[in-house]
Amino acid sequence: MRRRPRRPDESIFAGGLSARIVWVGVLIAVLALLVHAWATQTNEPAAQTMTFTVITLAQMAFVLAARSLSQSLFTQGLHSNPALTGAALLTLGLQIALIYVPALNGVFRTRPLTLTELGVCTAAAVFVFAAVEGEKWLVRREWIFARRTGDESLTRAHPRP
Repeated sequence: MRRRPRRPDESIFAGGLSARIVWVGVLIAVLALLVHAWATQTNEPAAQTMTFTVITLAQMAFVLAARSLSQSLFTQGLHSNPALTGAALLTLGLQIALIYVPALNGVFRTRPLTLTELGVCTAAAVFVFAAVEGEKWLVRREWIFARRTGDESLTRAHPRP
């Protein structure tokens, strides 16, 4: 509750949120397709599992990084939202189970991944996390999505603390 409230006429997608949703969605899709192409060339049976794993891990990386439009996860800490951290860890655990529990392999048509394959999937998710954190670094320096400070109606209606 330390930041100013949004203006009443401001969209919830203002401040770069809609742009972030689009570019991160495209980034995850491109990474999933690249990993799928690589997996098809190296070990086709694992390609579907790897693609699914990239999408899942990248979404969890995005969720953790996207909690704020400008503040880094390293500043916020994982303990600032234990429910979200718990949900991300539960999702990670379920994904690992889908990959490595033989009974679930048949049901979900997944295959166990090698350490290299799992590393490629993890690297793709780390790339998404780093990209979102990099965007927030640019926002904090007001190189992108800078708030208008000269707007008198904004400063009068919502004075800074």
